[in-house]
Amino acid sequence: IRVRILPSGVHFSADLVEVTGGVARIALEGNLDSKGLKYLQDVMATVKEQKATGIEFDMIQLEAISSEAVRYLIFTKQKLGSSFNITIVGASVQVKEAIQNSEFHYAVTMK
Repeated sequence: IRVRILPSGVHFSADLVEVTGGVARIALEGNLDSKGLKYLQDVMATVKEQKATGIEFDMIQLEAISSEAVRYLIFTKQKLGSSFNITIVGASVQVKEAIQNSEFHYAVTMK
């Protein structure tokens, strides 16, 4: 059981579920905006420490994503390189639109 205490103004969580075969699975929940971005950055630092070769973002419980958060994902993908695979699973229509509007969907696999 994991318990995370968040400030009252944050309605987002990012949890590293597992790292299997070099792929880190991260579950995102709530509204990923500038306030929640810090929590995603913390999880991404852990992923880098574990030498993952790819990430699968479970976005089934993600309600919304800000343009700032999408830019962070784009920048992270660029830093990690073209051989680093990012897969997005279960994104809502609203989240998919934000990703497509930024053209980030060309750099990732959407499921």
